[in-house]
Amino acid sequence: MQPFCFLDDDPRKHGDRIHGVTVLGGLDRLGYVAEHHGVRRILIATKKLPLDVLRALHAFGAAHDLELLELEIRVRVVQGNGNGSGNGNGNGDEKLAGDGVSPRSQETAKATSLRVVAQ
Repeated sequence: MQPFCFLDDDPRKHGDRIHGVTVLGGLDRLGYVAEHHGVRRILIATKKLPLDVLRALHAFGAAHDLELLELEIRVRVVQGNGNGSGNGNGNGDEKLAGDGVSPRSQETAKATSLRVVAQ
């Protein structure tokens, strides 16, 4: 799955590139982007969307036959790295709440509202 664009209601981000992918505008651009770029999937990459916006996305997706996906971040202990057997839950997986921290860089991860995937 390759992201085509980001949509974010923060106008300061419009036109920016995140990991090489352009922020094309706010959620109000979803109809235009979906129609003009052959979008088939929408990835919701934040837990911060208000319930009414989430409902609108579900309705838009259903009306336009788009698959709605939600990003879920997990941290997994790599076995054999010398730090014990994991996090105590038995399976080595742990969900991150909020924006989390990137385990490799220790930089705070930045939340993004919506990734639009054309595939």
